[in-house]
Amino acid sequence: MNNEINSTPEFESSPDTEYPPLEGPRFTCALGSAIGTVLAIDRAIPILHAGSGCGFANLFGYQYGAGIQGVGYVGGCATPSCNLSQDEVVFGGESRLKEQIENTFEIIDGDLYVVLNGCVPGLIGDDVQAVVKDVKSKFDYPLIHADTSGFKGDSYVGYEETLLAIVDQLLPEKATKKKGLVNIFGVVPFQNIFWKGDLQEIKRILTKLGLEVNIIFGDPEGLKTVERIPEAEYNLVFSPWVGRKVVEKLEEKYNTPYLTFTHLPIGGQDTTAFIESVVEKLDVSAETLDRVIQEESRDFYDDVDNASDFMIFAFPTLPFAVVGDTTYALGHTRFLANELGFIPSLVIITDNPPLEVRKTIEEKLADVDSPFKPKVVYQQDSYEIKQLVDKEQIAVLLASSKEKHYALEKGLLYLSISFPAFDRVILRKTYTGYKGGTSFIEDLCALCAGPF
Repeated sequence: MNNEINSTPEFESSPDTEYPPLEGPRFTCALGSAIGTVLAIDRAIPILHAGSGCGFANLFGYQYGAGIQGVGYVGGCATPSCNLSQDEVVFGGESRLKEQIENTFEIIDGDLYVVLNGCVPGLIGDDVQAVVKDVKSKFDYPLIHADTSGFKGDSYVGYEETLLAIVDQLLPEKATKKKGLVNIFGVVPFQNIFWKGDLQEIKRILTKLGLEVNIIFGDPEGLKTVERIPEAEYNLVFSPWVGRKVVEKLEEKYNTPYLTFTHLPIGGQDTTAFIESVVEKLDVSAETLDRVIQEESRDFYDDVDNASDFMIFAFPTLPFAVVGDTTYALGHTRFLANELGFIPSLVIITDNPPLEVRKTIEEKLADVDSPFKPKVVYQQDSYEIKQLVDKEQIAVLLASSKEKHYALEKGLLYLSISFPAFDRVILRKTYTGYKGGTSFIEDLCALCAGPF
């Protein structure tokens, strides 16, 4: 942080190259994210038409990188895979894929089967769609295909491609709308290391308002949640860009409007603003809204009050930096500055948002209730990020486990809040909403509790 107060924020952009070479990438390929997206749907079975190492590499690098989250029902070594080798590269892998799909039907009990192709089929030109169509003509199983060649993009691309395949190939052409039903999009399983807890907290809050909330991922109803997607009255997207293609497709196909939020809300102020925005579009009584806000805010600010004595002694108004994707970088920065009085110094956004949404992101960060305005940088490279952080005079670093050793070396208070996080186990932990704000305060205070 500079010694002088920054009255206006500074912004820096990474090069215009869409996917520049990186040191220590903070995401996986499209295939890896597609695997995680399918596994996050209960009893959905990914069938990998990919090289022999793709599934295993993504287990260790992606799922374990999301707070050591394990294999689930058919993850890890249980995931069906064609295990393509040099023979398929030379002669094609379509017959091998057909064999693998039929074997999967016989051995693995599932409610939805999703063929995901990797780089090899994408390069050699396997007609995966034709194989899937042929198998579907002979078997009565819900089977679809998503083109998720790793070279198509990163985690966010794999998430969207999988959902677009579901919309195009699985959902009906028409559906009856259900009043008060909303779908949740933009929370990418595993890429968001708190995905399960975040979705459940959003569902809990909106359910208290009398809405029916379809989170799709991490819901024990599995395929039923997928089949309910067309019935929604509204789609809610917790990202200024991730999931946008999906909700635009749903608007085109089912005339379902959508609301976009720049970030997942944390704490009292942003969560209250979030539910007020939702209520403006849906039929919720003013009495219900006031009751929910009063109940949730009472508990949250009671927790803040109980923790305030310790916070005042342990870390009064500390300068901080955040490294993470848009939705959490914004959420944590706004919460720390607006509600805990910390000093926002630097925000490094790692998900390479499109240029057309960056102004909106920057406006949200410039709108913090602090005389100090954070410097905002779009950067993904680990080396460059460390160089940027090193220039700031900060005391708290919220980032990924890639920054942990640097933070410890510098004597900073450090907490993993973004991918990858190999240094903590995350099951249903959340920093979203009113309860997430309390959880974050607990973890923040724990950083300083040792000396006491």
